[in-house]
Amino acid sequence: GIGPGDRVLQKTPYGFDVSVWEFFWPLMTGACLVVAEPGAHRDPEALGRVIRAEGITTLHFVPSMLGAFAAS
Repeated sequence: GIGPGDRVLQKTPYGFDVSVWEFFWPLMTGACLVVAEPGAHRDPEALGRVIRAEGITTLHFVPSMLGAFAAS
């Protein structure tokens, strides 16, 4: 689970079903919601910068995006 000490990255465009989880899970549990800039979900390096700069503790990847992120 997550709680008030966590920081969750919202990076999925709001039109995808996963975005509902990214928006509401942190808000329902008292965690901090950090919203990535539009298009950042396509740029693994930009995501890495946001993760480090914002101290992200939790984020969600579909398998293909996780592979691209890990490869970069």
